[in-house]
Amino acid sequence: MLNFAKNLAKQAGQIPKKYWNKIKTYTYKGARDPLTIADVKTNTFIVKQIRKKYPEHSILAEESSRTINPGAPYQWIIDPIDGTEAYSHGLPYFGVSIALYKENKPVLGVIYDPLIDELFWAQTGQGAYLNGQKINVSKTSKLDKAVMFMGFPRQRKGKQGRKIMKNFRYYYARLENIFSNTCAVLALSYVAAGRLDIYCEYILNPWDFAAGVIIVEEAGGQVTTPAGNPWTIKDKRIVATNGKIHQKFIKQLIK
Repeated sequence: MLNFAKNLAKQAGQIPKKYWNKIKTYTYKGARDPLTIADVKTNTFIVKQIRKKYPEHSILAEESSRTINPGAPYQWIIDPIDGTEAYSHGLPYFGVSIALYKENKPVLGVIYDPLIDELFWAQTGQGAYLNGQKINVSKTSKLDKAVMFMGFPRQRKGKQGRKIMKNFRYYYARLENIFSNTCAVLALSYVAAGRLDIYCEYILNPWDFAAGVIIVEEAGGQVTTPAGNPWTIKDKRIVATNGKIHQKFIKQLIK
């Protein structure tokens, strides 16, 4: 299954790579949520290949209108292009994400950045890898030396928006740096590879996190909700760190 997922991610990645920086028009699924022809074609390709190889499995894919075979023990969770907003503007920050869960527990995760040909993957109990080389989270242990990616949701008004901005202001003064994130799958991959120390996001969907969580954990990192509870596939909020600064970070986080 792992080799199938790795090959599928690389094959699927050629579709957005072909269209990258060439898309002039796109539609919107919702406020600030673009949809391109590359999203649709990549989604269709991945779903078709999984159904051909594993017809009995369930599939949850971002650009599909329904879950295929709901209730099946094995479920593939797909984000054909995470970072579509950046992608649609010709920015080189997006990735293809494929995860396999069994009864809501992660089995494997694969994330592919087609522009620089970086393939991240992990399988439960087998470690995390980037292009065949084992990766590990950073060794940063002090918050003032930590670098974080923080996601800013499309729904920016109301209590949730105010909470996120308070967290941003608090940690902007205390961390080495905070970068805005538009691609959850690459942010999680970068925590796993030790390029980032922290990733925090408040409002996303299962396909944004499903593959990245297992890659972070297999690289030695820690993933919870902002409240510090164990993360599950049903959670829309996430904190992923190298583990060494996890408790220090969430201690002051506005939940």
